[in-house]
Amino acid sequence: MIASLHLFLLSLAALLAFAANSVICRLALADGAISPAAFTLIRLLSGALMLAFLMLLQAKGRSDKLAQAWAGRGFWPALYLLIYAAAFSFAYIRLETATGALILFAMVQASMIGVALWRGMHPSGREWLGISIALSGLGAFLLPGASAPDPVGALLMGLSGVAWGFYSLHGAKKSSPKTGLARDPIAATTGNFLMASFIAIPIFLIFGDFGRPHASGLFLAILSGAVTSGLGYVLWYKALPKLSPSLAALSQTSVPLLAALGGIVFVGEALSTRFMISSILVLGGLLLLILKPKTQSTAR
Repeated sequence: MIASLHLFLLSLAALLAFAANSVICRLALADGAISPAAFTLIRLLSGALMLAFLMLLQAKGRSDKLAQAWAGRGFWPALYLLIYAAAFSFAYIRLETATGALILFAMVQASMIGVALWRGMHPSGREWLGISIALSGLGAFLLPGASAPDPVGALLMGLSGVAWGFYSLHGAKKSSPKTGLARDPIAATTGNFLMASFIAIPIFLIFGDFGRPHASGLFLAILSGAVTSGLGYVLWYKALPKLSPSLAALSQTSVPLLAALGGIVFVGEALSTRFMISSILVLGGLLLLILKPKTQSTAR
């Protein structure tokens, strides 16, 4: 009972952290407290520093562990991480919290499903139905209209979702076959955050518009990087090996809804009927993909 409660709280904390990233970014950018470029760079740097600190604690101060994390970094996952973070920030100048979270989540799943289909995955009729329902919900949400999201913002958030999907797929290629996780997920994430920061610094210093960020904007960017990104990923990696794949995927469908609730409470946003109907279709379609009948064989 205690173990189950601990796992529930661990998973809930991680999911709240993921949803909070959307709320924090929107909150920082909505009032112009910080520019998207500055928010992205500070988020990546503070995330890298927090993860490096946690690695040193875990290794009892052995700096060689940090060197191993840097040595194990990869250019492509770091680039995907940078594209995800940058597009995420620039999208939230134009999108509300709930809208951005729904598009992000849907495109992460769509990109991963698309790659699986390209690699030869053969969905069942039930899975095709789920894919069709989810895509129809997203398509209906993005159609032009009075309550349609800003097209540039939607495109940027879509790009962010695709980048995160590719980041996840790249990690899966180097994962343990037993758990599906990287052999040392904290070390891998630390190395990728460090490399992404290394790539981002010259790009944003040359091309970025940093303006004059307010103290509140700086605080929110650090909070997003160090706590809801860095600590959030660590919490999720601790919970993930103890969750079944279907339960792990199912629990992530709560992130757009948690972000929507955060947008209402902290940013003062309202939910449109169009968003609610689209959310039901998108998340319902994904549930059909995730929840498999008990009688279904795992072999195809």
